[in-house]
Amino acid sequence: MRFRRAGNTFLIVVVVLFVALCVVMFLLKGRHGASVLGTGIPGLAAAVPQDTCLFLAFDTRESAQFKKMLAKAQELAKDPKLSEPLKKAGDEMGISLEEILRLAEPDGCVILFPTEGRKGLVPTRDNTKPFEVGLLVGVRDEQKAREAIGRVLEKHKAQAVRAEEGGREIFTVGAGANQVAYGFKGGALFVSTGRSSLLRLMDVSDKKGPSLADSPTFKEALGRVPVGEASNAVMLYTDLRQSLTGWDTDLAETPPSETEKATVNGLQYVVLGASGEQSGGFVKLDKASTSKVIQALLKVEGVPNGSAQFVPVSWGSYNSLNFPYLYALVLELLRLSPQTSQLPDQLPGNFEQSTGVNLADVFAALDGELAVGSNALEVLQEHARGQAKKDPKEEDHYTCISNTRNLGTALEMYSTDWSGLYPPSLAQLTPNYLKIIPNCPAAGKDTYSASYQVTTAPDAFTVFCQGTNHVQANYPEYSSVQGVIDPDYQRLRESHTDDDRMPEPTYIVLIGLKSVEQYQKIADTLTARSGMQPGQAEKIGDTTVYQLHPQVQWAVVARPSPMLLIGVGPKPHDVLAKALGSEPKVAAAPAYTQMLPRAGKSWVTLGYQDFDGLMQALGEEMSQSSGDEAELGKVLMDLAKSSGDMNEASFLSVEADGLRLGGGGVSGSIMMAGVVGAAVLVPNFVRARGQGQLTACKSNLKNIATASEMYASDYEGRYPRSLSVLTPNYLRIIPNCPAANADTYSASYTMTVSPDAFTVFCQGHNHESVGTPADYPKYSAIQGLIER
Repeated sequence: MRFRRAGNTFLIVVVVLFVALCVVMFLLKGRHGASVLGTGIPGLAAAVPQDTCLFLAFDTRESAQFKKMLAKAQELAKDPKLSEPLKKAGDEMGISLEEILRLAEPDGCVILFPTEGRKGLVPTRDNTKPFEVGLLVGVRDEQKAREAIGRVLEKHKAQAVRAEEGGREIFTVGAGANQVAYGFKGGALFVSTGRSSLLRLMDVSDKKGPSLADSPTFKEALGRVPVGEASNAVMLYTDLRQSLTGWDTDLAETPPSETEKATVNGLQYVVLGASGEQSGGFVKLDKASTSKVIQALLKVEGVPNGSAQFVPVSWGSYNSLNFPYLYALVLELLRLSPQTSQLPDQLPGNFEQSTGVNLADVFAALDGELAVGSNALEVLQEHARGQAKKDPKEEDHYTCISNTRNLGTALEMYSTDWSGLYPPSLAQLTPNYLKIIPNCPAAGKDTYSASYQVTTAPDAFTVFCQGTNHVQANYPEYSSVQGVIDPDYQRLRESHTDDDRMPEPTYIVLIGLKSVEQYQKIADTLTARSGMQPGQAEKIGDTTVYQLHPQVQWAVVARPSPMLLIGVGPKPHDVLAKALGSEPKVAAAPAYTQMLPRAGKSWVTLGYQDFDGLMQALGEEMSQSSGDEAELGKVLMDLAKSSGDMNEASFLSVEADGLRLGGGGVSGSIMMAGVVGAAVLVPNFVRARGQGQLTACKSNLKNIATASEMYASDYEGRYPRSLSVLTPNYLRIIPNCPAANADTYSASYTMTVSPDAFTVFCQGHNHESVGTPADYPKYSAIQGLIER
């Protein structure tokens, strides 16, 4: 669906309202008054149509963990570095976060439901709109909410048209297919993508039509997740059978086979939910389906879980798979397509021909478990600690060098726009070429402006850090002729290149064995067939470690479970040593041991994650940066510190009529805390990220322009025919737009002669999130930078 500017802006605002309403928890002293939205997830479901296909809802008024996280969020939001961007975001929207918090209740839902006369969400071949979007959220003061929405619309030069429909007051913004409608009723705000769909929502809330809460399928799904009736839950539900109605006629490019039909029709619903410290989910499948894919999904043989005894808890990450189950499922998926239907039958013969090993012998030697672990968390922690231990004076010195380089780049950009002349003072660089003149971090002030000198004939400049702020006075220096001038520059650059690069983690692959002897026969056959003799590395205790490559080592052990351990990465021997050592393993972690009985013997995947360790390590790493990233790093560290042990164990297992997902430890809190994080951090940091990407894109264009001017100086005033000729003499590479993560400039570049000119722009819709239209920013040899 496409919306006009006014309607789109309004919808974005109300979606932000939906997310941000969670943060109101810390403002509430008790339960809100009577509302048509009812109480808990069932109460929300009673206010939406029965044909709702997707239902995302939460009621978080009574979540103790949520209150704790919200209080922390409120404390963090007082930081000037966060409060200022939040205020700016509020000014841009026309409503502040504080006002949203005063007006909104911490319960609501977003829904997708079919347009009138339709059954599902699948678009028809004539491209008619398949579904409506609805938003319902509780409000504390209807009159003030009306006034706030009015100010938002006025801010964005949009107008709401008031009307009465069946005694109801409704408002519409825009017209036709682009219309957005809203209204208030019984202590709630209703929003939808059209007038008629808004009336449908209001009818259900008046009990004039069947609701989702009345649906037998929804009632069954509700009982599959730990949600209940309390105001302390989040839930996502989608009715696949209803959503996909008509897929075989309206969506499929070619008529599907009966097998494909049976497979898709065998999918019934998906539900996810969390309450307190528990989370769960269920994928309902038709156990009577004739589809072999559905049958494979519902058929599993239990396999041992021995790999968790080798993965240290300190690594914070572990995942184990039931390989025979996944292998059988993949074979049935391959058989679905005519192009790959023969592969499953050919696989055993092809495998034996290429390896000399019978595939059945491989499965006879393995117990079915395949697991992966990694020391990525330890690597991240060590790197962050190393960054924190750096000499602050050297860090200030290197930052000061970066400041002079940035000044040099800005000066070159200025000269490109001003016929090759440099500015008479650095002050003229702001705000178009630099937001501000930076401070030397060691001096805590601008040490560059007073030192800046410029000449003409030839046009040149020098700028340096004035004073004895680093090792030597009046250094670092930057010259338009020589670049960076500093006796310590080379040493600092090399140390930062080495230290700043994030080390690669090392992985361990664990393969369960039925017997070491059977495995060894297969390994000997593979070795003889390939002709590669593994080299023996040093022993780890009584275990012999073999080496195929400096980054690939393995060992076979019989205790505590027969297992093949393969270390892959920069430090395979260290990883194997830890796996075979005595430090605490995942198998003994409380969250993991408590989860295993729920997973049962029919498990498909088992996992373990240390979320607070990850947040702490990421926070430490990000806090070594600058600007918004450093602030977000501090937020993550603070949340990790205040949240306690956030260890999560999860599973996917097979039941008679579907797949069960479950979590233990802090899963429910994590889901709810994620909503808090989104409410407080995402609007600010997404906007900051978008603005940063736009700034970098404009800088890329200016650098391309500078390189083009340098090229023209060498080629009698003629600009290059294409950007590719600028590399490597004028630009090392053609840069990527950070928003698109691709070169968006080369295809847009055009040049002319008589007059000699060029234009280049960022091609595509890459910066619309910050209000920049498609194919902008742009740079012209005549006009310079054109932002829109």
